[in-house]
Amino acid sequence: MIESDFRAELIRGMNLSGHAVPIPDSGGVMGRKKYDSGYLENGIFHALELKMVKDGFTLPFRRLEAHQEDALMDCFKHGGFGWLAVNFRIQTPSKKAEAQYGKRINRAFMLTVNKFLSIHDYKDGSGGISMEDFIKYSLELEHSQVNKLQSWIIPQRLYRYAEAQNKSDGVLAGHV
Repeated sequence: MIESDFRAELIRGMNLSGHAVPIPDSGGVMGRKKYDSGYLENGIFHALELKMVKDGFTLPFRRLEAHQEDALMDCFKHGGFGWLAVNFRIQTPSKKAEAQYGKRINRAFMLTVNKFLSIHDYKDGSGGISMEDFIKYSLELEHSQVNKLQSWIIPQRLYRYAEAQNKSDGVLAGHV
């Protein structure tokens, strides 16, 4: 599966509890796109940058480019929330991983950009965020079938999850 499949599944889920705002891949007249998708729920805008991890169990910090970080933070500064939506879709994990997670891994998480930056600073920018970190610090999405199509279900009142991530864990709360 490619990132566009993840996006389609996520958009289907967003439309169940709010309104998805897909942003085309080509910048066209708008130039370079700021983020991959938007989500409007109860008058609050959520900007989403989508990432897929197909190999290994870590999203390297470098995968969030500077212009993407700036756009997500800009959304936060203007009353919305900026998110990384990350899909770990690994078909052939190691024997150790298979024992821990099963034969096939397909898990998705949402992490606010503020929490991402706090973890980045806490780890001195080295490496990345492991799936274990996502399990600990982010919102895990439910994968479900809706109208015979796979979807990632976005919980209602997503802003409450964002506020909780931004307030939790004093060691990692530097970017709130």
